[in-house]
Amino acid sequence: MKTLLIAKKYLQEILREWQLILLILLIPIIFLLITYLIYPGEIIQTHPIHIQSNSDSSPIRNELISNIQEAKHPNGLAVFKINQETLDKQTIINRVEQNDFVLAIDLDESTTPPTITILGDPLSQAYYQAINALEFDGRSAENFITTEVVALYPSGPTTNFDFYAPGMVVFAMLLLTMQTAMLITREIKTGTIHRLKLSAVSGTDIVLGITLAQSVIVILQILSIGFLSYMLGFHIHGSIPLALLNTFILALSAIAQGLIVGCYLENDSQAATIGAIVPMVQVFVSGAFFEMPAMPLFPIGRHVFNMFDFFPATSSMNLFKLILSYNAPLEVLGFNFMLLIVLTVLTFFVAAYVFHRKLLRV
Repeated sequence: MKTLLIAKKYLQEILREWQLILLILLIPIIFLLITYLIYPGEIIQTHPIHIQSNSDSSPIRNELISNIQEAKHPNGLAVFKINQETLDKQTIINRVEQNDFVLAIDLDESTTPPTITILGDPLSQAYYQAINALEFDGRSAENFITTEVVALYPSGPTTNFDFYAPGMVVFAMLLLTMQTAMLITREIKTGTIHRLKLSAVSGTDIVLGITLAQSVIVILQILSIGFLSYMLGFHIHGSIPLALLNTFILALSAIAQGLIVGCYLENDSQAATIGAIVPMVQVFVSGAFFEMPAMPLFPIGRHVFNMFDFFPATSSMNLFKLILSYNAPLEVLGFNFMLLIVLTVLTFFVAAYVFHRKLLRV
């Protein structure tokens, strides 16, 4: 009963600050729109390429084209679309610059062994995606290209937006750290915390009460980000309930971190600055904005524990990708779910202890 009363009190305080609520809801939406604009197009796509040689119908040329045409994505989509017009070099350069071709392949059979020259823009992401799908063997004229695609999971992200959009959910949940820290600093500044000392309220009651109040914001964030992602064409390949479970666990972790941070701050200004540093560090190291390099520390069974796995947001980000984009089986999700739950529970215990020791102990 005490927990519900405390939750009601904090929810009223949260709703009074409608500007802050609007800010917390709008920032992830703005970043989601930016992500959609920055990362357009499909990941699994057909690359337009140009091929020509100094021999129009040699077995080597035919073998090269045949091998390239047989390259398929796991869903059956062709990896390459081949243009075989005879063009001069400057025309090829112009058409590569105009994105008519991702790259151009010139086969010279006058040399031994035959020479392949690839023309393309090395600063283009599409160029690297196409070039990585090609595997040339200069020692064998009979097998220039060998392409083998092995799917690790039942599905994968269809577009670049599918790959990066889940990071915006992680970003949105971590903003709760700053808002929670602001709630605590206001309790300190207004002296409400002294009245709580005189009541029979425990640190656990307050922690749970704030968590219940913040759950309203979590639901609003999920609805707004989910709806916008759907409207922008996000493809869901896995379990929505598992994704929601992951979201709520991450939100709990962010709230607990806000409680800890708030206990060491004095006012809103500190909460808005220092309280924002904690989530932003996790946004970057978790891979929410871009992929982080693996930094393995030690093995745990079949899994490798990386340096950034100490942050709950890292496990949550991994889960979003595995669930929503790759539809990974439960045995694959288990390690990250276990790690996320353990870190969140530990964070909550620390939050309850710090809150009681710093603010409630007489």
